[in-house]
Amino acid sequence: MKIYRLFTLLLVFCSFCFAETKKDDSVSVSSLMLDSIIVGRNLVYQSLKKGDGNSALEAAASVRAMSPVPEFALDDLELMEIYLMTDQFDSAIVMWGRIYSTVLEEVRYSYVSDSLLALLNGTYSYLIDKTIKTDSLKVQSLFDRTLKNIGSQENRDLALVIKDMEVEYSISSKFRATHYYGCNRDDDCGKVESYTDRKSGMYVRVVGGYLNCNLDTTRLDSIILQLEKFKSDYPESEFIPWIHKLLEWRISQRNDIIHGSNYYKERLYTGGIGIEVWGSVRSILVGVPIQFRRVVVDFLLGGIDRYRGTFIATTGVDVFETERFKVVPFIGGIDPLVAGVQLEYRPWIFPCGARGIGEYVSFKFRYMAMYGKVKTENEGKKKEFHNGFFIGAGFHLW
Repeated sequence: MKIYRLFTLLLVFCSFCFAETKKDDSVSVSSLMLDSIIVGRNLVYQSLKKGDGNSALEAAASVRAMSPVPEFALDDLELMEIYLMTDQFDSAIVMWGRIYSTVLEEVRYSYVSDSLLALLNGTYSYLIDKTIKTDSLKVQSLFDRTLKNIGSQENRDLALVIKDMEVEYSISSKFRATHYYGCNRDDDCGKVESYTDRKSGMYVRVVGGYLNCNLDTTRLDSIILQLEKFKSDYPESEFIPWIHKLLEWRISQRNDIIHGSNYYKERLYTGGIGIEVWGSVRSILVGVPIQFRRVVVDFLLGGIDRYRGTFIATTGVDVFETERFKVVPFIGGIDPLVAGVQLEYRPWIFPCGARGIGEYVSFKFRYMAMYGKVKTENEGKKKEFHNGFFIGAGFHLW
């Protein structure tokens, strides 16, 4: 039994050790390796400044090879920008697609802040920093040049997808990193002379996406067809999972737009309450209509010509309703008895708010056939039949 308990305690201890190790997302890199990375990045920078594309690409490949983990020495965004600056458009588009396919995901990337970063992000700030006014002419020019020089048809089609996404996606630079692990080479963690290896800084980039932009069903239909064609033409592409997510998102956007412009449909016959005022020749009524599904109960109070002070309760059925029009036949009353039909037109409709309550203003017409005791000089009990035509206006919550 003691051996069993000791074994159990050992397993628990090991599990805690594993959990603590997993939380440490920093990476140990020797000072010599860090120096080599910095030198390599500087070589890329100098080559780009001189316009020596081949040397820049060779130096970039060497720096990437030094990374102890992906994107540590040279991240995907930096490499994409290097490809663009050296006119390697096929490679740039593939890298661009890989970056966009990580939208809303945490991605490790280079901790280095140097002249190379400043050059690349400064050159392509209109693609990265969506807080400034995007230069649409620069974006258009970049894609025109890219599409013209891409060799692969698959990459050309991918570039068209990315072009549609660019106005809505935001690539956060490392200065907006959401997390930070470890410390920089010139670390704040203190120097330990006995160690040649040092914990190096690790940022995590979160690629932001789904920015607000103007969309309509026509544009979305075109994008959806484009995405479906890409899936059909390149079923083995590495970007199919991302394309599939985009397709689902675009279809959802389209449904939201349709729902937003036809929000009233799901509110028809659901009910509500309002206040209304009716007028006719020498007659005025104030009403409170209450609707539950298709049943409409209307409480009217006021005075109708030929009748004494009047309170009328009617019950009707909402037999026809659209966004703007509504028809309700009704019966009710005691003295007088009434029956008729009400027509309603809504010139102003306000969409439902966060609490699911909408409002609308309506103009109304009501015909009432009335039979009841009329006013006489000798207070007799004479009853008569009359036609009543009323116009009104109301404000309603639904």
